[in-house]
Amino acid sequence: MSGATASALASRARHCALAAAWAQWGALNPMLLPDQRAASPASVIDPEALVLASLALWDGERRLVDVLAWWARLGAPLMSLRRTSTLSRDFPAAAPARFHEFAAWARQGGDTRWKGSESATVPVRAGKGPSELVLRGSSTLLLRLRAGFGVTAKPDVLAFLLALDGRGATSKDIVRATGYADKNIRVAGQELATGGFLEERRGYPLAYAAPHGFAHGFVRLIERDAADVEVPEWGYWAAVYAFLLTAASWEDHPWAAERYVLSSHARDLFERHAWLFDRVGMRVPDPRRYRGEHYLDAFSGTLDVLCEWVSGHA
Repeated sequence: MSGATASALASRARHCALAAAWAQWGALNPMLLPDQRAASPASVIDPEALVLASLALWDGERRLVDVLAWWARLGAPLMSLRRTSTLSRDFPAAAPARFHEFAAWARQGGDTRWKGSESATVPVRAGKGPSELVLRGSSTLLLRLRAGFGVTAKPDVLAFLLALDGRGATSKDIVRATGYADKNIRVAGQELATGGFLEERRGYPLAYAAPHGFAHGFVRLIERDAADVEVPEWGYWAAVYAFLLTAASWEDHPWAAERYVLSSHARDLFERHAWLFDRVGMRVPDPRRYRGEHYLDAFSGTLDVLCEWVSGHA
């Protein structure tokens, strides 16, 4: 793409994030699907990341307001307030700025943990979701573990390592994937290992992993009505959405008209998320090979690769 502009980059990033969000909401709310049937996403749905992304995206997408209000009333008890606050730091300002609305809807649904304004100010259309929450498909693995074991670091660590299907991960890897503090991760890992859910891989640094074959057996157990199931991947959705929505916010800034300044922001954004591209094996242009504003077209290529990956995992 020659002469990538902030507007063009922002539009593609927003479209990519929006498509992923609707695919994931469809897995949680069958009323959003024309025939109430759709393939389960290939990766684990991250509820905090999905809510923050939807809050940032609701301009021009009125249905997201209704879906967020529905989820707040039914699904908020399965969400972590602390993790939401932690992840929101990487999202553009629109997401945390609108969070008081979600908190008000959650309180209306009976979850008094949520603090903020006394009542929601954005009108909501009723009947935009089932009256009871039903979690189906392997992509809801994290939510189902939280429903069974509580909203702590422990089910999140287990969900992540189940998604790795026997591959090991260090505490640093798990912190990046889940957003919990290192201390919480270490305690959760040790307790899960004591319970036989995980095994410790000795070495330096210490790694944790699901025992061989455990992930597939566990998913088959909770998906017992399905003829054939696959272990879902971990989508790193908090980082993916933060990356896309930060790029989508660029066109709102006056500096975005200066290509050199825009390229500098693109470099900074990539460097903050370089670990993500490495972790999921995406081959993208190296910013060090491009001088000044010439990186913008390479960044456009990076966005293409990421959006292709998103379409196969959401």
